[in-house]
Amino acid sequence: MKLSRNVLVGSLATAGMVLGAVAPALTAQAATTTGEIDTDGSVKYTAQKNIGKLSNPDNGQLAIAYDSKDGANDGIATATSNAAVKIVSGVLVLNEVPDFNFGSAVSGQTKNLVNNSKDANAQGEDGNDQGNLSVLESRDLTKATGFNLQAQLGDFVDASTGKAQGLTSSPFTLKLASQGITDGQNPITGLSTVAANLTSGSTGKAETVMDVSKAANGASYKDGEYLAKFAANQGSTSTAQLVIPSDIPAASTGKVSSLNAPITWTLTTKPEATTTTPGTGE
Repeated sequence: MKLSRNVLVGSLATAGMVLGAVAPALTAQAATTTGEIDTDGSVKYTAQKNIGKLSNPDNGQLAIAYDSKDGANDGIATATSNAAVKIVSGVLVLNEVPDFNFGSAVSGQTKNLVNNSKDANAQGEDGNDQGNLSVLESRDLTKATGFNLQAQLGDFVDASTGKAQGLTSSPFTLKLASQGITDGQNPITGLSTVAANLTSGSTGKAETVMDVSKAANGASYKDGEYLAKFAANQGSTSTAQLVIPSDIPAASTGKVSSLNAPITWTLTTKPEATTTTPGTGE
């Protein structure tokens, strides 16, 4: 069996680009082969040996499962990848917050969410493009009583100048529809986000988007993930809308202004439950 040297190098380079993202970040076993490639491109059986990282285009080898053809040895090739997770315990975590992109709009329009991509000049660096709003609860539930998550919309800024937009003195309004809350896989009975209208700039205030408590939600309050999704195309009603001020004047020569505003998400714990010892008042 022969492999062209040009094909071999190209294949290794491609492997480097595709598999580099999943190669182990920590020290791991090297990939192995039972097919050794000679300088002329021919492959022959070899006892299983290490060839270095599978994603390394310069190692000159491929992880080939090549048998000895005499039935004495089976062909074996191995490689390692990585599975990673962060386990949190005893803490309440603001895990994910969404970005919102409303595409192009005109004065006075109420624009439905287009996608969750981030503007190139976006204010705020923590958003995700899946529309995920996620809280992780891992505290002691005999003491923890719940949490509150609020959002506040800042000033819209012109991306080209970095200055607060001067198109209108009126605020924008970001409308978030109520969404069901899941544990990451299944709906949590009776739990949904709070519909909120976020007003931009100094006239706006923080509005509650998620309010979870042991007293109000009973058995639905548990440890784990509380996930709501504000993504486009999740049903007949948009998960988010942007109300554009209607007093933006028409430009005499035509104008396109790319505006973006930061959204500040604030997660707050509810007071821990207190217990008293009967007869002591403590």
